Amino acid sequence: MSGEAGAYRALGRRFSAERMAENYLFRPPYPAEVYELLLELMRGHPQVLLDAGCGTGKITLGLIDRIDRADAVDPSEAMLRVARSLRLATSRIGGQSRSALTESLLAAAFSGTLIWP
Repeated sequence: MSGEAGAYRALGRRFSAERMAENYLFRPPYPAEVYELLLELMRGHPQVLLDAGCGTGKITLGLIDRIDRADAVDPSEAMLRVARSLRLATSRIGGQSRSALTESLLAAAFSGTLIWP
């Protein structure tokens, strides 16, 4: 394994920790512009979201009442436990959702690229 790959794996393990997941509850919300941009990208298409790397589900939670369907997936069971505790009313919350990938999906929010302090 290269040094870079090992560093990414170590970072992934950090985000899988229970304490890290619980601390996400205290992060500030995403600005309204994030949700408006995602909704604009979906305009004229099925209102379906795959929140890959959903963490605690803040993106999905901010859109769930305005779209037809959302699938929130994350490799961290600790993050998913927090998402479920927030009563995230998505179609699916889980570690793997192969059927979501085979359906007509337009928008995918990758939480790692929409980092908000």
